[in-house]
Amino acid sequence: MLVKLDENSNLIHLPKTGTVSVYNEETEETEELTVSNYDALDEETLLADGWKLLVEAPEPEPEEGYGYNATYEDTGDEIVQTWEIYALPPPPPNTHEFLLGFMGVTDDD
Repeated sequence: MLVKLDENSNLIHLPKTGTVSVYNEETEETEELTVSNYDALDEETLLADGWKLLVEAPEPEPEEGYGYNATYEDTGDEIVQTWEIYALPPPPPNTHEFLLGFMGVTDDD
């Protein structure tokens, strides 16, 4: 899969319509042309236009109390996916049980 990264390191996928740079031999200038089915262009053209191969990492196994987010790094030749694992905040207390405990009411009452 070919992708790019935006300024916040978020993935950008190939659009259906895009622009390509084409050298015009008559005018000896490079022109920007809008192309339909941009995502269907050959890989060589897309790589020349700055798109890079995405190297995906296996998704981590779910672990209770932890979450994870995909992060991406542009290594120059490709975009490499890694996973950032973080601890989830504890769940909020059960409001009903909390209020009963606060009022001194127990299940034995």
